[in-house]
Amino acid sequence: MLRVALAAGAALTLSLGLPVVAQAAATGDFIYANLNGEQSTLRGPEDGVCYPLDSGTHTVVNHTDRRATVFPEHGCVGTAVTVPSGSAVNGASFVVQSVRFG
Repeated sequence: MLRVALAAGAALTLSLGLPVVAQAAATGDFIYANLNGEQSTLRGPEDGVCYPLDSGTHTVVNHTDRRATVFPEHGCVGTAVTVPSGSAVNGASFVVQSVRFG
């Protein structure tokens, strides 16, 4: 009987002690034009995910409800620039290669 009570208590402790982490998605679009002038759109991007941008870009428009952080290298590395929700960057000082939201 004591073993059953201890097992139940341990199971309850584990179930309450482990947080559930859900990926949130931004609402809206992130628009960019690659270096060839072709426009692309990320729709409802997930927070915390690094998105590569085809061919790089100097121009981005953040129509999402999240902050976008743009990077000069693939894999979301390098010195970043933050693009607030509802803002745009036209003529970035570097070729933007990747972006992360949240």
